[in-house]
Amino acid sequence: MRANSGVVSIGTSPTQTQIVSLAANGTGTITPSFNGRLLVTATANIHSGNVANSDAFCDIRVAAGGGGFNRIGVNNGYGVDLPTNFDNIGTTITAGTDVNAGTSYDAAMFCTHFSGTVSADRSQLTAVVVAR
Repeated sequence: MRANSGVVSIGTSPTQTQIVSLAANGTGTITPSFNGRLLVTATANIHSGNVANSDAFCDIRVAAGGGGFNRIGVNNGYGVDLPTNFDNIGTTITAGTDVNAGTSYDAAMFCTHFSGTVSADRSQLTAVVVAR
C-alpha cells in the first residue's frame, strides 16, 4: 500500500503534524488476512524557512482498529541546525510492528520542530505485511 503527500507545514513542538498516511493520502487502511509484521517506510524532503538553525524530528506511527496513532520502534529522522532557506534534507524512516489478522491499520509519518519555519514535501509512505 502506498501514499503520497504534497507540501505540509510542520508544527512547533509539542504539536505533531501528520505528514502522510495510508488513510489520508493513499489507498486506505491495510487489513491483513494473517498475523504478521507491518513494515512501514516513509520519506520526506524537509525545508527550512527564512530562520537559521531550524530543525525537524519525524517518526512513524500506527493506528489499530480506528484508534489513535502510537509511535512504533525507535525510529527518528531529523535535521538539526538547518541553514536559512535550506532546501531538501531527505529523511527516510523504516519501522515495524506486530499486527493481527482482521484488524485494520493506518500508518503515518509525523513530524515536529523546535525552532524556525519548517515544511515537508514529496512525502511518500509504503506499508506491507509480512509473515512473522
